[in-house]
Amino acid sequence: MTDTEVGTDVPAYLIARVSIKDGDVNRYMTEYGMPVIPIVAKYQGEVLVASSTAAVVEGDACYNWTVVLRFPSRRLADAWYFSDEYAPFRKYRMTTLTTGGDVVLVDGFDPGTPPG
Repeated sequence: MTDTEVGTDVPAYLIARVSIKDGDVNRYMTEYGMPVIPIVAKYQGEVLVASSTAAVVEGDACYNWTVVLRFPSRRLADAWYFSDEYAPFRKYRMTTLTTGGDVVLVDGFDPGTPPG
């Protein structure tokens, strides 16, 4: 799948803030993070952030892990997130490795186009 096939040039970002069970980052990365990276790459995504050191400057954060992925387009991001390849990892993360969190997909900002 190439970006020209999807017809957009605005990147999309997946932002995940999750609570890893027992703070076991090694298990999380071994059983989920590292196996998922090649699937992300297949959809032209890249990992920009994967960290337990987020500093809360506003609001209340009850999560211990933050991830930011970038994809060339929203369509590629959606294709990855809803793919058959990623589905078992997503389910495993949600049911076994984490105790909650939130995951959002957002379009990048193009200063030449008003948001809407």
